Amino acid sequence: MLKQNAEDGGSRRFILVEMDDKIAKNVTAERVRRVASGYTNAKGQAVAGLGGGFQFCRLSAEPLFDASGQIRADVRFSQLAEFIWFKETGTAYPHPAPPRPAPPRSQREREKRCRRCLASTMVAPSICFITAS
Repeated sequence: MLKQNAEDGGSRRFILVEMDDKIAKNVTAERVRRVASGYTNAKGQAVAGLGGGFQFCRLSAEPLFDASGQIRADVRFSQLAEFIWFKETGTAYPHPAPPRPAPPRSQREREKRCRRCLASTMVAPSICFITAS
């Protein structure tokens, strides 16, 4: 399809379905990305990309709506928001990057925290028990 579009200037679109999640992410998506943007083949020759692009979408195991067209009771707000985003923009919801873990604190900082919360027992180097009185 990408080759046909490159040859005749067409704007054909297609849906590619892969049932195995690991193959979809690690193999199929990478192959489509390389065909669209170009790659170096096994002989070391550059192969020009055919252009175009793709979106990687994951289907839910259950439909968002029940048989009567109502939103399922177990659907979370975030799932509904992603669905509406996709319907309105035609693109996958841009998930923010996961938060970075806090840098490890020094032993002195951990001891200050322990004195501050007045915990008498430190179970782990960075965890203090605080009891309500």
